[in-house]
Amino acid sequence: MLIWDRENGTVTLPPRFWGEHEVVPFKDIKVKLIRNIASVVNFHILAAFRPSDGQPIEFGLLHDNAKDWAFFCWYMDKTRPLPPGEVFDPYRERDEERRRREIAGEARWELEDVGEVLNNSQFLCS
Repeated sequence: MLIWDRENGTVTLPPRFWGEHEVVPFKDIKVKLIRNIASVVNFHILAAFRPSDGQPIEFGLLHDNAKDWAFFCWYMDKTRPLPPGEVFDPYRERDEERRRREIAGEARWELEDVGEVLNNSQFLCS
């Protein structure tokens, strides 16, 4: 089982046999389509590759690989609201408040920085 941690921007990969879980930054995770060899029917599935040994870990939700990957990318992008779905409803308001705080914090710092630059600048007029 993979653990998608939106707050920290990481994905926790399960251990191989008796090993340790691996925590990988989402931006560094390697994902691709692979042929599911455990099935009699030939189909492709998403797989994340464990950095330590390169072993694939199959995952997916809807059995539509493009939609599945789009969902995970949407979920992990903290600048966007949570994806639609009842499972996220209890967290939606709190996530919206967090996004507002982060945006307000970014704008505030940006404005303070601009003010400091303007106060310390000498303007040349021709």
